[in-house]
Order: sequence, then C-alpha cells, then structure tokens
Amino acid sequence: MKVIQLPDELAARLKVLGWEGAATIDVTACEKKLQHAYGLKISEVAREFLLLFGGLAISDNNNVTVHLTPAKIRTRERRGHLSWSNKSLYPIGILRDSTVILMNPDGVTFSFWDYLSPFADTPVATLQRFTQSIYPI
Repeated sequence: MKVIQLPDELAARLKVLGWEGAATIDVTACEKKLQHAYGLKISEVAREFLLLFGGLAISDNNNVTVHLTPAKIRTRERRGHLSWSNKSLYPIGILRDSTVILMNPDGVTFSFWDYLSPFADTPVATLQRFTQSIYPI
C-alpha cells in the first residue's frame, strides 16, 4: 500500500539531489539487523520511506548532510528513546552525523541528539525540511 505521495516539486528537487526513485541500500538487511540487535520492528510507513529514499544523502550549502539509512543507532542512551507516547520509533536517518531521525507508525518524525524533539508531521514534510535546509537545531 502506497502511503507516501510526493508533490511534483519535491520529487523534482529530490531528483536534482541524486534521488533515482528508489533506495540505494538493502533495506531488508538493515531491517533484519535492527530487529536482531534491538528488537525493532519497522512500520509500514517507515519501510515505504526507506524503500523509496534509503541511501540518499542530502547536503546543503553549509555542508550539513542527512543520510537516509536506518542502521545508525550508536549509543545505549539513544536506544532507550525508541518509543514515544506508546508508539515505537524507527530510525530512518542521521543528520549532521550525530542527530538520529526517527519515525513513528503514523509517519511523524522526531530528531534525537541529547533529547527527543518533534521534527515533522508527515514523511513528505520531513523530506521538505531536508531539501529546504530547515533543521530543528
């Protein structure tokens, strides 16, 4: 079931940034790794997001890069923040090599570095923030 519908303008902007319409990483391997290591189960919307955008790296003119890849949980403290409001959070990327981007089953994203904070309300809004260099920090 297709959940993510990209506006034409955003799809065009992503293609300029190197997106080819599908993931460039093995999402299944990442999913298995996170399931085995941390017991994380991917939601339908997170899987679709990663199947479409996994492996894409988006950089802005300030050399800030977001890497859309799920296997970037680095510390015990971060692993402890994988649920919020009784909804599981799944890592979908990393911003500035230190801030983890997490998505809940509703497609709402959060950023986590020292604390968890709302990032965007939908997968499309998340991509718009990345491509327009609008960051939470």
